[in-house]
Amino acid sequence: MPNIGDNTKILASQNLTIASSGTTSDALDVQGNVLTGMIVPAMTGTTLTFSVSFDGTTYYAYYDQYGAQPSVTVSSTARYIEMDEEDFVGAQFIKVVSGTSEASSRTITMIVRPL
Repeated sequence: MPNIGDNTKILASQNLTIASSGTTSDALDVQGNVLTGMIVPAMTGTTLTFSVSFDGTTYYAYYDQYGAQPSVTVSSTARYIEMDEEDFVGAQFIKVVSGTSEASSRTITMIVRPL
């Protein structure tokens, strides 16, 4: 078990914003980190999906190796959602996509750790 001083477990965060009336956040540049979780506020939409990019310009809807588009269920209450670290290991940039236009601006906190 790693001790508390093991810097491979240091967590960092970055806030992403979905604008009012928008569905897609700005981008998280993982910069050699891996996504471990996210803090999601109360949302208008009930489902979040993701888009990914390898150059920061062209984004693709994210699908897993089984052809399924992974999604996260959200609600009218804020919550922490743990992510499977293996899901986004190959992506440099990640955007969060709400299934419904948001009634107001939403800030989603993405939690990462070094690979």
